[in-house]
Amino acid sequence: MSGTAGGGVPGRVTLVGAGPGDPGLLTERGREALAVADDVVYDALVSARIVAACRGRRHFVGKRAGVQALPQAGIEALLIRLARAGRRVCRLKGGDPFLFGRGGEEVEALERAGVEYQVIPGVTAALGAAAFCGAALTHRERSSSVAFCTGHAEPVPVPATDTIVYYMAAASLARVAAAVLAAGWPAATPVLIVRDATLPQQQSAATDLGRIRDGAVSAASPSVVVVGGAAALAAAGGGWYAQRRKVLVTGLRAEPFAHLGEVIHTPLIDTAPAADRAALRRAIGRLGAGPAAFDHVAFASRPAVEHFTRELLDDGRDARALAGVAIAAAGAAIAAALARFGLRADVTGDGSGAGGLAAACAAAGVRGARILLPASDLTRPALAGRLRAAGNEVEVVTCYRTVPRPDPVREELAGIDAAAFSSPSGVAAFRALYGGELPDGLELLALGELTAQAVRGAYPRRAVRVLSGSAAPGARGRAASCAAP
Repeated sequence: MSGTAGGGVPGRVTLVGAGPGDPGLLTERGREALAVADDVVYDALVSARIVAACRGRRHFVGKRAGVQALPQAGIEALLIRLARAGRRVCRLKGGDPFLFGRGGEEVEALERAGVEYQVIPGVTAALGAAAFCGAALTHRERSSSVAFCTGHAEPVPVPATDTIVYYMAAASLARVAAAVLAAGWPAATPVLIVRDATLPQQQSAATDLGRIRDGAVSAASPSVVVVGGAAALAAAGGGWYAQRRKVLVTGLRAEPFAHLGEVIHTPLIDTAPAADRAALRRAIGRLGAGPAAFDHVAFASRPAVEHFTRELLDDGRDARALAGVAIAAAGAAIAAALARFGLRADVTGDGSGAGGLAAACAAAGVRGARILLPASDLTRPALAGRLRAAGNEVEVVTCYRTVPRPDPVREELAGIDAAAFSSPSGVAAFRALYGGELPDGLELLALGELTAQAVRGAYPRRAVRVLSGSAAPGARGRAASCAAP
């Protein structure tokens, strides 16, 4: 449908299916719509991690504690008002907008108002719950047909099909079971109940209609209830997702921990340009300029690469400013960040931090050099000290600062197996959000000894497993027990 917003100002509403919970299930096209949206109107079931990534102004219109923030008519009026003001509006809905998401009603309202819109479908809860439990909704031998129904309908619909998926059925589970039994389905018919599908705290229960009828089983919202052939296909032990180790990563990088299991990446920190960039500009001015020029630049982090090169560009220069300057990178990931700017690292450390980079520079014969070390405001003196110990002249210049995120997402630690840290600042942000008491079964992982020291300081009674090297697949870690009583 196409149209023009009131007053001749172009505005548009994009209905986006956010998926069942896991932010990774949001479609690429949905992410693109979120990235350009001026306003995001979202429901309660949309993942907090997706909402936190929205750049536009946020409008919560969902239901919490049984209270609707805005009635449906008010939601439709809000969408129309924003679009008519020339805003690019993303209407973000859990699952798929057109499957029990009232997206059809909103589209009808936009049509009547002459507002331009588009619809980006999403992975609906039934598909997410079934896939993450290993329960194929269709199967040649057990389920050749499937129906989607609501559990709060009156009367409860019982289609003639092999599998029925009931949405919003937690509160009416007994009534749903009674209706299906009354339609002639055997008491032994398998039932799969999945709560918080695709999220770390996902829970699933395999049962049957008879046990639900007898009051032996209950369900909590939000749950999806699968009845019939597909429920019999659910994998033992809850399926592949339940068996995968859940690793919470709260730093900027998730890649170093990807091999450890199902990574839940919820950054609690961010980077920003240095508060005073004058020193960095002066250092950049000394690249290749006379006897005081730097002949080496060493990068210990990817943000250092990003902020340094950004300042270089803002200063009217480009990669040619580094002609004749040797470049050192602390690890392969940092070398890759340099390569995206068209720069090749002459020396690459093993990814273990200051020690690895200093050792790599020593092995490459870097001695008596003038080294520029772009760093964060929290950089420890270890790297500069080791480089100076080899007879080098080192100038540390702040090119970025680490800042806490203004709206951190607090995950439910009950569904998490391990928390992984890659920097002391990430540890501090985690401690500020989650406090000093953690679940007993939560393992603490640290990338490098420096970060491990920060974890020990924050949680002195907990053991820390230190991941050495780049923490890539095959890298070996060691368990370091904290000696507190």
